[in-house]
Amino acid sequence: ASSAFARTLRAVVDWRGQVVTMLDRCYLTQSVPVQLIWGSLDSVIPVSHAELAHAAMPGSRLEIFQGSGHFPFHDDPDRFVEVVEKFIETTEPAVYDQEYLRGLLRSGINEGSL
Repeated sequence: ASSAFARTLRAVVDWRGQVVTMLDRCYLTQSVPVQLIWGSLDSVIPVSHAELAHAAMPGSRLEIFQGSGHFPFHDDPDRFVEVVEKFIETTEPAVYDQEYLRGLLRSGINEGSL
């Protein structure tokens, strides 16, 4: 498992930081509930990435743990569980619709998505 992680890490991070993005695919989440949880002091993937992702996914929720690093679930496990439980309790589950998703993929990104 650790060698797979290392290969993945080398593929997406270099001396400049993270070199891959999903912003051009965020539109695919429009029918899926999304809860982003981030640490304000994350030095691996800065909180600005969370803010960009949140802006690119209308309807998503963003919870920033002030003073937390890359592992907010480790820094404040009780709060993390509280946020996840609230999200589950107050969110309507997504319905899988293959044709809808296929249509999104075929139509591609729209201007309002980035």
